[in-house]
Amino acid sequence: MFFPLLIIIFYFIISLTDLLKLYIVDKWMSLESKIGDTLIPSSDDASIYFLIPVLNEQKIIYDTYYHFSNLIKAFPQNKIVFITTERESTESVSTKSIIEKLMIEHPNNQIELIHYPYKEGVMAHQLNFAISSIRATEGKKSDSLWFAVYNADSRIDAHTVNYVYSTLRNQPSDQDYCFQQYSFFVRPTQKKKSVIGSASLWQCRWSLIFEIFRVLFNEKLFEITSKWGENILRNAVELLFEKMNYVIGHGLYISNTVLKKVGDFPENTINEDAFLGLKLNSKKIPIKAIPILERADFAPNVKVYIKQQTVWFNGPLYAFHYYSLYKKFCLSRYEKIRLLILSFKLFLHAVYWILAPLVFLIPLLTSNGNKAVYISWLLIAIFHLPVFHFFVKKMISKNCSPSEAISNASIVHCLIFYFVHCIGPIRGLILKATGRNNMDDKYKTERL
Repeated sequence: MFFPLLIIIFYFIISLTDLLKLYIVDKWMSLESKIGDTLIPSSDDASIYFLIPVLNEQKIIYDTYYHFSNLIKAFPQNKIVFITTERESTESVSTKSIIEKLMIEHPNNQIELIHYPYKEGVMAHQLNFAISSIRATEGKKSDSLWFAVYNADSRIDAHTVNYVYSTLRNQPSDQDYCFQQYSFFVRPTQKKKSVIGSASLWQCRWSLIFEIFRVLFNEKLFEITSKWGENILRNAVELLFEKMNYVIGHGLYISNTVLKKVGDFPENTINEDAFLGLKLNSKKIPIKAIPILERADFAPNVKVYIKQQTVWFNGPLYAFHYYSLYKKFCLSRYEKIRLLILSFKLFLHAVYWILAPLVFLIPLLTSNGNKAVYISWLLIAIFHLPVFHFFVKKMISKNCSPSEAISNASIVHCLIFYFVHCIGPIRGLILKATGRNNMDDKYKTERL
């Protein structure tokens, strides 16, 4: 019975550690989000182009257009750029034609439309095509530009932009960094308790205790090691303890200068965000977390969720492929070793993704009817999933959303979700093994 109990103890420690991380992030968000509350936009602030790549977004593009039209009014130096694509299905009215109609009916000189005229490529191609067009238009002024990337379902407020500007005003102008806004996900069904609702809670949890906490951890780590000077000890400590942080496909604020340094958005991989994050990490360009969460939609059902997870899994799965593509840009042996270690840490995300739910099952499969193991496992399951999700919901409701918009958790739905959680990655491995995991076959999340 030792091995099953060891696993139970392990998950208990993980849950306690995650609870501490949640507390740290909650405290940080409560304090840090006050920055920018009273900021007055200035004409001296850097211009930000909000890039919104769209593909078959007919169902929500009206709301998206109105939302960002209202947001941009407070920032006259900024622009919204919708990026449509020739890849879009023509079976119905296209997203492009709807936006063109809205631009005529509700004219706004801060809103632009750029059309990517090719059927090949993914979101990175749309973004780079638009960025190249903006650079050509702005000329030398483009050196001071910032780009912000959001999805069609992204919803933010002026406080987010004010926070970015407040931070920019207080940072040295020659320092390289970018911002990442993380997301909370609203309940995708009418039921307050459901399997897909539990999945959305897990994704909220991931934003808080994995993505944001790792940014805060790296900030503290580099704050400490920067005082040691350049030496072997500093390099060793950073290699050992540094977290591999990625950016995500929405909520990213990045300057034109930094974007040029990393070669723009990667176009030669299925997912662009994990590879871009690896490039930023390898160059020690910090990713700063924004302490206000972006509101985002979630997969409408379990079937769509599994397909979506299959796509997201590509990020860490191809970590060593990113290494092989980028190692030629490393100027020293240390940089190459560092890139390799960061790639390995990124690949571990894929391993954890698949194994965490499966390892959690081992006590049930190896307990040989021992009631003590069953009861202990059930108690840890309750603590690790629905109880923890209760605290996640409480934190999000306090900071950024009415409580009724967030799902409730139950042990049954949470347990079912937890084992569904690794189906998408397993499906991704099967697609890769059968040669069907590529850009042309990349799944676009359906809106029902």
